[in-house]
Amino acid sequence: MIGTGELIPQTEIVDSRALSVHESAKALLIASNDDYVAADRLCVSLREIETDIIETFKDAKQKAFEAHRAVTAAEKKHLEPVQDARKLLKIKMGSWQEKQETERRRKEAELREEERRRAEEEALAKAVKAEESGNAEEADAIIAEPLNVAPVIVRKETPKADTAIRKAWKFRVKDINIVPRKYLAVDEKSVGQVVRALKDKSDIPGIEVYWDYA
Repeated sequence: MIGTGELIPQTEIVDSRALSVHESAKALLIASNDDYVAADRLCVSLREIETDIIETFKDAKQKAFEAHRAVTAAEKKHLEPVQDARKLLKIKMGSWQEKQETERRRKEAELREEERRRAEEEALAKAVKAEESGNAEEADAIIAEPLNVAPVIVRKETPKADTAIRKAWKFRVKDINIVPRKYLAVDEKSVGQVVRALKDKSDIPGIEVYWDYA
């Protein structure tokens, strides 16, 4: 394995040059054309130093990139079968959860309907008894009163698991023409290409063109 110390090149010379010109840039004030020319020459020197620094680190970056790519590929090779197996099992567990939940709701609805019928029959029996006793008003009140149905809850039977089974909600665009505007993003790459090409002649509605020092 390549160590960090083996990758980072010697930089004493470029460090010294970079610090020197940085101090010069901070100290330079442009108050005349001569100063302007001096600033230009310093910018050229900085660009040369920048190129030297990039060149100094070029080989080290390439080696680091190749090492990272090789390690990442090896890691992926070992992880893939394990991650695929976990995903497969989670899909099966999720499917079982859905099946159990569907059955639980079916039982709950069935028992709730049984309880409703029982309460209805009980209320009807009371109303009939009241009417037979000559109390028609009480019978009407019993019929008009909301049914007292006991709540029915069927407990989940799926065992508690350490594995988290989550539903990952996703989307696909069916008709871009009816998607609300607030969900649409500006194509910054295309806009940038037009602005760089046409500069202040760019004319894109809703876009303000400006410049900054590069």
